[in-house]
Amino acid sequence: MKAIKWVSILTALALVFTGLFSFGAVNRSYAAGGPDDYKIEVNKSNNRLYLYNKYGKVIKTYKIATGRTSSLTPEGTFEIIIKINQPGWKGIPGGDPRNPLGPRWLGLQVGGDNGRMYGIHGNNNPASIGTYASSGCVRMYNDQVIELYNTVGTGTLVWITKNKHDGVWHGRHRTSKPSTSKLTVSVSAANIRAAASLKAKVLQVVPRGTVLNKVGVSGDFHKIKLKSGAYAYVHKSVVK
Repeated sequence: MKAIKWVSILTALALVFTGLFSFGAVNRSYAAGGPDDYKIEVNKSNNRLYLYNKYGKVIKTYKIATGRTSSLTPEGTFEIIIKINQPGWKGIPGGDPRNPLGPRWLGLQVGGDNGRMYGIHGNNNPASIGTYASSGCVRMYNDQVIELYNTVGTGTLVWITKNKHDGVWHGRHRTSKPSTSKLTVSVSAANIRAAASLKAKVLQVVPRGTVLNKVGVSGDFHKIKLKSGAYAYVHKSVVK
């Protein structure tokens, strides 16, 4: 009986520690921010991506891959205008291990395009990270692009440079505040979610006629700012 009791206790402890380590592995990113809460430097001289907070301090450094030649990855300051969870690529669906875009896409507006030509994304060839390997996009390790995706919002400015990194963000600053607009719930009830996914946690359910403050777009979702100051997402189909 004593042996059975100790086995039960050890099993329970194992489950507790498994739960703790699983939670730690998932909950590693900073809280998702608004358009001016973070800035990004993509440095082609050393293939590193630097994440700055709103006070201008580098809080995270990631190893990346950039274009095979210097001209392939554009230089300048660009805005993240779209975020896509599980992007597809040339008939290969998102989530497929053959998909070279990995699990997340942060699309940059370059020359007035729609954010689908150049972007920061994951990859299916982790050995390429740290090298000059892409056709122009910025590649990251899959777990790290998910962390970045969960941290920065649409409207975040990305400065791409080949100059030596000096710990200061030298990109072009925003000349005007990002546009906002009002959304009205057009169905009987709408789910407000923690992330831009139908599988994301529902933070609250709001009735028809509720007015929401839109601050950005992420795939099929509008990014909104709640009265609490937190950011959340609502599907485009339930608002107008």
